[in-house]
Amino acid sequence: MRVQFVEDNGTQYVADTHYDGRRPNPQNVRGMFQGGIRRPIPNDPDANFTPENIREIIVGINGKRHSNVGMTVSNLEWTQ
Repeated sequence: MRVQFVEDNGTQYVADTHYDGRRPNPQNVRGMFQGGIRRPIPNDPDANFTPENIREIIVGINGKRHSNVGMTVSNLEWTQ
């Protein structure tokens, strides 16, 4: 599972999580900023990931072709 953080200027940063698709039960997962953020798309004008500028969070999972994937995202929180 990946989490995309979209800044107000449209730049998207992508973080991988430790989600385990083999577990059928609900899981708590984290998208880590430090060391887990991929290069921005498109290039960020200020060249910095700035949490204060986040305007949208997108959570997604790549399912197998012709499979059903159900997902509920709740209790989002920022932690240090």
